[in-house]
Amino acid sequence: MEHYSCMADLLGRAGKIDDALSFMKMMPVEPDINVLGSLLGACRVHNNVELVGKHILHKNLKDSGYHAHLANIYASTKRWKDVSKKPGSNWIQVGGINHIFHARGINIMHPQVIKIQEILKSLLLEMKDERYMADPSSFSHDLAMQ
Repeated sequence: MEHYSCMADLLGRAGKIDDALSFMKMMPVEPDINVLGSLLGACRVHNNVELVGKHILHKNLKDSGYHAHLANIYASTKRWKDVSKKPGSNWIQVGGINHIFHARGINIMHPQVIKIQEILKSLLLEMKDERYMADPSSFSHDLAMQ
């Protein structure tokens, strides 16, 4: 499969995105996430959002990294209406107790949300006192541009 991924990458880097897609369709096996990832990278470089977006969404790929990459491609071409994000959730285990956080817009649904917000405010103040500055180059394209 690695050779197929390399070919898709070579064709894509050369700007021959349609040829890369034709190559993928002629493969004797189903293209895997790496082959599609090569095509995705080429589409970002050459601003060809439609092609790879359809293929990634058609495959219903579960790897969120590729969906984030696709969202960044849409953002870089100012197509915000085509970008949507499902509310996220995170969990952490503290003292044997699972704490689950669900993001719904600006609200966080957690029974101790007020205490959590107080601690976060305190941490922010400490960070300001220490003159902590986030490195914006570590953010993805769409976050850095907002």
